[in-house]
Amino acid sequence: MSQVARHNSYNIFGVNPFFTGFPDQGICVCEECTSNEEAKNHARLQIKEIIFSGNHIVEKDTTGNFTSPEWVDGRIQDNQAPVCYTRNKPVMMTPKFGVIVQPLQTENILVKGSTTLGTVTIEWNSSVTVNPEDTEVVCSEITSNSNLPDCVGYYDNTAITWEINPNNSGWSGAGISNHMIYVTLGDPFGTSAHWTLLEISCKEAHEKNNDDDVVANIFEAFRRNIGDGNGIIRMRDNKQLKYWARGYETDNKKLLSGKPEGKCGNWSNFLLDMYRVNGIKDGVEIIMHRSKDDFYNRETGFLVNNWEFSSSGTLPVPFTHEVMTECKMMEGIKAQGMNNTQPFFFDHVIVKYKNEFYDPSYGVGPFSNMMEYEKKAIAGLGGNGYKVNIKDFEGNLIYVPKSHCSEGFIKYTVKRGDNLSMIAKKYGIASWETLYYHTYNENFRKIRTDPDHIIKGDLIYIPFDIAEKVNILQYFYLSSKKEIESRYRCE
Repeated sequence: MSQVARHNSYNIFGVNPFFTGFPDQGICVCEECTSNEEAKNHARLQIKEIIFSGNHIVEKDTTGNFTSPEWVDGRIQDNQAPVCYTRNKPVMMTPKFGVIVQPLQTENILVKGSTTLGTVTIEWNSSVTVNPEDTEVVCSEITSNSNLPDCVGYYDNTAITWEINPNNSGWSGAGISNHMIYVTLGDPFGTSAHWTLLEISCKEAHEKNNDDDVVANIFEAFRRNIGDGNGIIRMRDNKQLKYWARGYETDNKKLLSGKPEGKCGNWSNFLLDMYRVNGIKDGVEIIMHRSKDDFYNRETGFLVNNWEFSSSGTLPVPFTHEVMTECKMMEGIKAQGMNNTQPFFFDHVIVKYKNEFYDPSYGVGPFSNMMEYEKKAIAGLGGNGYKVNIKDFEGNLIYVPKSHCSEGFIKYTVKRGDNLSMIAKKYGIASWETLYYHTYNENFRKIRTDPDHIIKGDLIYIPFDIAEKVNILQYFYLSSKKEIESRYRCE
């Protein structure tokens, strides 16, 4: 007999006309209704909480760790804790379920969660016993059946779909949990798994699987976020991070704590911490300066682009221009979150990764040697300490050289066997004439009127503007004070 016929065999009073006994009081015994009645006797579960394990605890940018449970039903998504694992590792968790419908008797329920990360489908399979009086149940710790993708990952609002199967009666939905999942290249070292470090590095290096590619892609965030109103966002308070935001009054604290601004050392550490949070151990801070004596005595510093030198200057060689008259501060090159920053320094900290140089403060690099960097970023040299009470284009008090400056030079002392052609070639100068007749060497020409006759001990200036192979600055490792290898310099 069909289902329709079975249903129609009852009249509106619930009495079977073919049955002469007592009325059946409207109870249907068809297959469909019997199945529904059986389903009502099974427990129904809804995902309630998830505690992750074997993960790297995410730290809220120096304000404390996110706490377990990482996910709670009903908590707004922005307040759910992000989750971080190293690539190619399993994900372990302990889920808790609310018992929405209690069973008539104790039963065993199969539990399954599933999601897709990139090209990898991941499942968590377990079971749990539910008693008639239970209002919530907790599975034992579950390990995923597949590892995470073998690369850096940024998985925003990842949905894990939960299902249950009571007593093998069939699978039904048990809710969805949504997660922010960060996957690092390696285990973090030397830094906590700070939220902002993970947000930037994992997002920029998504799907990269080696140190060099991760380093190159992380730097795209620094390259992209220069200029006013365009700073990198700190996750804990949604503030833009800036470089030298308030002239010489800028803080020298870590960017993840305190005011959202920092000096070059802070920005270099910030970049290196993104390497470290991905387990990358290459990368060091180096400090650039005119010389070690100038670094310690604060006598000669350098001008950061852009400065405009007018005419040939009126001061004696080699510092040829008066500051702020013959050498004027122009609007500067853009930096992190700023259009104009401090335009004069006695030192500056950048990052060396293997044989390449990155300047996170200004978002420039990589450079294969320091000469390339100087041509891009340095306008010249300035001396005699600081002149105060000068304001930049943003109205911030800044430092500039006290009296004089130049477009840059090094002092070369003639050695036995030298000639002008050899010296010019060494520094990438087009000809000996270009060197000999340069304004900086006017005094040298007065002493050596015959360019073919120079002697040991003569002083020649190698001007920055005509040389292709000259560093006007020197560099050493910040941690050890060891000078950078000589191949990065030419004097």
